[in-house]
Amino acid sequence: MIPAQGWMAEFHNRTNARVIAWNNDGQALVVDKAAGRLVPAAQFEGFEGLEVDDHIVAALPGDGWMGEFRSGGSTFHEPVIGWRVLHLGIGDPFFGDDQGYFEHAPTPELVLSSARACGETAA
Repeated sequence: MIPAQGWMAEFHNRTNARVIAWNNDGQALVVDKAAGRLVPAAQFEGFEGLEVDDHIVAALPGDGWMGEFRSGGSTFHEPVIGWRVLHLGIGDPFFGDDQGYFEHAPTPELVLSSARACGETAA
């Protein structure tokens, strides 16, 4: 058995499941809660295939970074309230709205340190 990371088994009639390991035949193994063991994902009815699992593994504070957005000829800045880090080590910013809720979209044109967003330059 080989440990697996970053894969999700998809099903059309049940909740998707993370692939835990690969068996010696290369089949994706998932947890069968009722049996209390790992079983090939393909043995479940409704198995559709495997997809990359881009789950979030960490969140970091925004730490003064700003997103630069452009709309209708105008440029404006919004503070990055945090960074989400995916299991592959990829990180991207998320922003808050005026109600205190956060969202991942829209994607800014640029992400700048707060000093650069304010027009400051390095000494």
